[in-house]
Amino acid sequence: GACRSWLAATALQQAAVGTPTPVACCERWDGNRLKESYLVTEFLDDVVSFKDALLHLYYEDPVCEKIMTLLDCVSEGVRNMHEAGFQHNDLGNQNILLSPAGDGYWRDPRFVDLNRGRLCKSLTAKERARDIARIALPSDLLRAFVDKYYGVVPPDEFVRWQKHYRRRYAWHNVTRRWRHPLRESSMARVSAGER
Repeated sequence: GACRSWLAATALQQAAVGTPTPVACCERWDGNRLKESYLVTEFLDDVVSFKDALLHLYYEDPVCEKIMTLLDCVSEGVRNMHEAGFQHNDLGNQNILLSPAGDGYWRDPRFVDLNRGRLCKSLTAKERARDIARIALPSDLLRAFVDKYYGVVPPDEFVRWQKHYRRRYAWHNVTRRWRHPLRESSMARVSAGER
């Protein structure tokens, strides 16, 4: 809920890890059931998601150096978040925001959608692999990202767990339409332009 996100954002900011500054949170409970949950954060102007930055580079400006610079920025931000003892647990490309810093350069990675996160003293290779396994990159760019994240060849334990979690997330995505048929059907109609 909102309070979990508030606590996570506060902890990240204290550790100098980027996230929008939390302003207020409110939750309404009915007994043990959370009925409503709201988090208000600062508005970030001129930011783009890692997902949109990648798509722009892939389709409109496919310069290897620019892609590598983007991976440098994001991998360093993810490493700093993990070193601060935060496991995001929903670290998709859309949940990483960046500020453009000139043609082909990026700065200030900020993490959003923190409500599933977990604070701990330090993350294991398994926990790091679980987080990074949600980041969508083609195979060789993923290898480069992981190498940049570790600064060296990643440990075997990390590689094994990342393969495991990538298979799990792939199966999760494939089975979504059977697990959530009404939501998937409605999303398909909206994307097709139906009302």
